[in-house]
Amino acid sequence: MLIDMTKKDDGLNRRKGSHIHKKRSLASVRFSLKCGCFYLGVFLLIGLLCGYYFVLDHHDVGNWKNRHVDSSHEKSARNSVVDTTSSRRFPLFGSAAFRRTCPWVTMPQENTPQTTNETTRSCTIYAVPKPNGSEGLAEWVELLAIGYIEATLKNCHFTLSYGPNVDVSQILIPVSSHWNWTLPIPQKNFTCHSSRKCWYAKRQPSNILNRNNTHMRKAMDQEGFVHIPSYRHPFVYQIYKSEFKELMQRLPGFDLATGFACAMGALFQLAQPRASQFQPDLFSYILPTLRNTNENLVLTLYVRTGRTDRMASAELKGTAMTYDVKKPNPTISPQFIDCVQQIETKLLQEANTTANNNKNAYQRVIWLLISDSVPLKTGAIANYQGQEAAHGGIPRSILTTTSRGIHTRGARNPSTADFAEGVLDWYLMGESDAVITINLSHSFGTTAAIRTATPLYSCHKQSQSTVPLKWVHE
Repeated sequence: MLIDMTKKDDGLNRRKGSHIHKKRSLASVRFSLKCGCFYLGVFLLIGLLCGYYFVLDHHDVGNWKNRHVDSSHEKSARNSVVDTTSSRRFPLFGSAAFRRTCPWVTMPQENTPQTTNETTRSCTIYAVPKPNGSEGLAEWVELLAIGYIEATLKNCHFTLSYGPNVDVSQILIPVSSHWNWTLPIPQKNFTCHSSRKCWYAKRQPSNILNRNNTHMRKAMDQEGFVHIPSYRHPFVYQIYKSEFKELMQRLPGFDLATGFACAMGALFQLAQPRASQFQPDLFSYILPTLRNTNENLVLTLYVRTGRTDRMASAELKGTAMTYDVKKPNPTISPQFIDCVQQIETKLLQEANTTANNNKNAYQRVIWLLISDSVPLKTGAIANYQGQEAAHGGIPRSILTTTSRGIHTRGARNPSTADFAEGVLDWYLMGESDAVITINLSHSFGTTAAIRTATPLYSCHKQSQSTVPLKWVHE
């Protein structure tokens, strides 16, 4: 019997073809699955990255939005002490909130890195106390603000010092490479003279004096002159917006109420860890406590006894210091404490109302007591530490520094330690929710409050108020 080999071969070929087709189909499916898994992984990775940046954009300090890409000066700010997490406090340099609050600070210096030897800026503004002056830190910080604003207006380099005996960098350092204000040590290598296009920062005859002097007004209204506010006594000699229209036009976004705070925030931060040599628990306890806004209501009590001024005068005259003998154990007046407790109660009640629950908004009240008298601080701790707050039954703690209350006027030739103790007291007062002073003429306390645009209250026996003071007027 003959077998048709052609048909047999055809059947074999059909079976082989079917088998090959199945293999090819299976390979195609496997390839499609691999491709699908690859693209699915890519899409998932993109989604995770987008979600991460979305969180970064919205989880910002004090409900800040539109976070931008880090630049070198912003990184330096974020590497400083613990940032605040509350909109109650003034934003730190480098944050989106700072840019929104102080657009005039960051805009003019964009993409112009600044160093001490910067050659692109042909002029310099220099802020330094008078060598034999009788004023201290309050006058100096006022010059810093004026000098910084003027340097921004004129695109000048800005530099500062506190005289040849003080190493400012032991306590303060620049917050931005755009404004590297440091001077060489020793400072005798630096000379400021108009022939070198260097000018000293000076307070203008502005809102402090001669407001109604016609001759002075003409001088201030001359062509090219821009009126800069004097921030040292804003609650005594108040500031009016009508006097600074030119400044606000030249620096878009400039706000008189935050101008001082913006300037200070753009200039410096505490030198970590060097500053702790003057206050050992500065970064481990004091700052974290003051900046724990989720748990603590922080009130600064500024009580100036006059001891510092008397001591400086006795040194100048070469006489004995008799104040400590006459008043060895000074105390805080009951009227001042009563006023503080009224403010404390008001702020606690407002916070509890805002929280809208049955629990207290805070777990603790902190009284940061700053004074030029060491015995007064010691006595306050003995009298008020551990007491309950005036409202809500929450505990109250008294926090003080180890400063000796040494005056930093130029005539004393203050040391770095004298300067550092004064600066720390001044700086820490602004790390609070309210500054309460016994006398508005004490500019050390008022400038400390406006360094961070912190509400200031007066508890003077003749002008007590639970309403924060207003100092900028139309």
